[in-house]
Amino acid sequence: MTVRVQTTQGGAQIHVNGVPVPGRFFYASRADLGFTTSDSWQEQSFDVVPFRDVTGLATLQLRFTNAPGEYFIRDIHFIDTTTGLPVFLEGSFDTQAAFNSVWNVWPQGAANTVGTVAVDQGALHVVIQDPADGVWPGFHLYSKFTSLVKGRTYRCTLSIKGTAGNAVMPVMYAVPETGRVSYTRLGAPESPLEREVVLARDAGVRFISVAAPACWDPPGMADDWSPLDAVIASIVKLHPQALVVPRIDLNAPAWWKKLHPEAVTKYEDGINGSYNSVSSRHYRDDVSAQVEKICRHLCEAFPDNFGGVHPAGQSTNEWFYENAWKNLFLGYDDATRDAWRTYLQNAGQAGASTAEVPTPAERHAAPNGCLRDPATEARLILFNQFWQKEMADTVLQIAAAARRGTNGTRLVLFFYGYLFEFGSMANGASNAGHYNLGRVLQSPDIDILCSPWSYYDRAWIGSGPCMSAVESAQLHGKLWLNEDDTGTHLAKDVPSWQTRVNTYEETIDVLRRNQSQAAIRGLATWWMDLKGTGWFDDVRLWDLQRKLSAMDELALGREKPFMPEIALVVDELSMCHLATGATTMSTPLIYYSRGSFGRCGAPYGQYLMSDVLAGKVGAKLQVHLTAWAMSTTTRQALAQTRQSETTRVWCYAPGYIGSEKMDTAYMVELTGFSCKLVNLANPRSTPTAQGKLAGLPVSWGDSQKITPLFTVDTLAGDTILATYSDGSPSLVLRKSAHGSDVFMGTPAWTPELARTLASLASVHLYSKTNVVLYAGDCLVSAQALQDGPVSLDVGVNGAVVEISDGSAQGQGPNLTPTLRKGETRILATSDVMPFADTATIAK
Repeated sequence: MTVRVQTTQGGAQIHVNGVPVPGRFFYASRADLGFTTSDSWQEQSFDVVPFRDVTGLATLQLRFTNAPGEYFIRDIHFIDTTTGLPVFLEGSFDTQAAFNSVWNVWPQGAANTVGTVAVDQGALHVVIQDPADGVWPGFHLYSKFTSLVKGRTYRCTLSIKGTAGNAVMPVMYAVPETGRVSYTRLGAPESPLEREVVLARDAGVRFISVAAPACWDPPGMADDWSPLDAVIASIVKLHPQALVVPRIDLNAPAWWKKLHPEAVTKYEDGINGSYNSVSSRHYRDDVSAQVEKICRHLCEAFPDNFGGVHPAGQSTNEWFYENAWKNLFLGYDDATRDAWRTYLQNAGQAGASTAEVPTPAERHAAPNGCLRDPATEARLILFNQFWQKEMADTVLQIAAAARRGTNGTRLVLFFYGYLFEFGSMANGASNAGHYNLGRVLQSPDIDILCSPWSYYDRAWIGSGPCMSAVESAQLHGKLWLNEDDTGTHLAKDVPSWQTRVNTYEETIDVLRRNQSQAAIRGLATWWMDLKGTGWFDDVRLWDLQRKLSAMDELALGREKPFMPEIALVVDELSMCHLATGATTMSTPLIYYSRGSFGRCGAPYGQYLMSDVLAGKVGAKLQVHLTAWAMSTTTRQALAQTRQSETTRVWCYAPGYIGSEKMDTAYMVELTGFSCKLVNLANPRSTPTAQGKLAGLPVSWGDSQKITPLFTVDTLAGDTILATYSDGSPSLVLRKSAHGSDVFMGTPAWTPELARTLASLASVHLYSKTNVVLYAGDCLVSAQALQDGPVSLDVGVNGAVVEISDGSAQGQGPNLTPTLRKGETRILATSDVMPFADTATIAK
């Protein structure tokens, strides 16, 4: 079997044995919910069928809801159904002595702050209270060990009662042998995972992703893949045609960190972090060797069901540095220091052999406002670039190992490159380590890069933005995959940083918006039950997958990739010049830009500056969000690659930072605008009369002071569209024979501003009102922001239909469908659909 991404005339697509298939995945998370208790006795049971022999290491755990309550358990049995004989546990809840001989309590002693256990009148009585410190210690009971036979069915029965709505959660494990790392899950009561995988199967979704252990044991021990195999086998048992893509946790295990204390991350306050340093060459070599072995094993053990591998590590397994969102800086371990010295030596820097990582004070300081000055902060800027390279080099080395291990026959996926998302990082975007995407995209060893849908603007009424330069990924033959961990109407345990929709109808609206955007932009997606508690355990949601299969088929057959007329462009080097606290500028300029362009009435794409420089971006409107740091060579190259009839928007401080200093002369060279500094209480812009005529109704911008801030000296023929509070120009349009340039000093966006710039650039507007809109090739997706008619110009003549059911929507190009608030309509011209009637689509 070969499962790889290949480049087609329509863009990068997954191919299974040479046949293109939709990039639709389900990420199966497991949460053992157990049996819900009530105030009356209930007999419960579940089966355990070990996929391997377990000799003297099988144990039953009993866990309880992390909430105050009490539980009673009696009549527990564990029977071999083949012989009908008990295996163990008989009578263990009858007396205190019987309990003590079979069961253990964890944690023990003072560490157990929540649970008390006693046998009372032939039943186990467990009382749980809130922990005084607010931290739940993982309280549970575990039995003595026993042996189980491969393939034999064992049945555990028990009677329970207790606090209504709480749960007893039994799970059978094989504990690892001494020195090994991974537990093997043998069986438990049915969880939502089993039901959701079956729903995915029945909806035609073959790709199943699931968390899996690396089985990374100490040197000298024979490989034991059974914990990993158990995970894959559990999916294949439910879905025999599944192509499983395990997400392997590659953070170094405790034994490895003990052997390599110099390679454990360290914060500025001297406290060790949770993970290994990616700068450790020992770690890179060891983890790569393990990944290669994992891939070879899975190709052999599951030749028809191993679809690919998703190596995962560092913070939330997404290859960004631990606690990058928080205030403390990492990088004060020996491994990072040594790698930093090597980096400086290779760069020919003086004093490299004794150099230290920049001090916390240097990294926290922002003497020049939002931006770093190479005249005084050159070493700090260089460290930011090193910080990106270290993470990217780790990703690339592991990717090469995965490619070798699969002999080039399976998918290789990575989280990386959240360029827009990390624009709101308080310690500077480069603190994440994700700003070396351009290098990562050059790798032949990666098929798919992925991220969640942005956590900004993803609610029911939202644009559902992407985190990265996803169109640049396509330009380099990579498929971008968005993780859709929408908190559906079934989600009752949504994290504080997540959003939840309230009703089934709202869930469908969001999923239709996300799925249609993905199809239009040529992206893959996976639905993810983030907590494993049944967020997608509803057959009606999977009916939607079936109904949208027509859209997927159209996307697979497209004749050209998504090429929008608007390009949002990010420069990675410029992001390494952001200072701590620059979020007053970078959040509204970069992070929030996506919400405004998502509502402007025309589709947009997200690109790297390097692809603009390479002449690969032909959009009519090119918005340079972060063009403030460039060498002379880059400034000149950008001027030379300009295509005729394009409009370039130069945001905030374009060209201000050169290789050695800051200078407004560089801004003239890049943009043609003569810029100068202004010192104002805030950067807000107010439209002029000409600005209002162009479509700018109200003022915009943040109320906080931003340094530096720029205005321009205008020339005859310039159009001043907006001004600062002192009357100096903040938004200026200049036309020339080569196109138009716009200086935009205020680092903020509104949908009206985005739409005005699009109109000035002669971009086709599918709507001139605020709707969430994506369009490409023959598809248009529109989500209403309020009840009522929505005026659309789909750009082509002929009949237009709703793609999920073939229903007629009118004749193009101009349509005015009536939508309720939040409704997403997915439209296609009927001449491109081989199925224009409801009956055929239903079939």
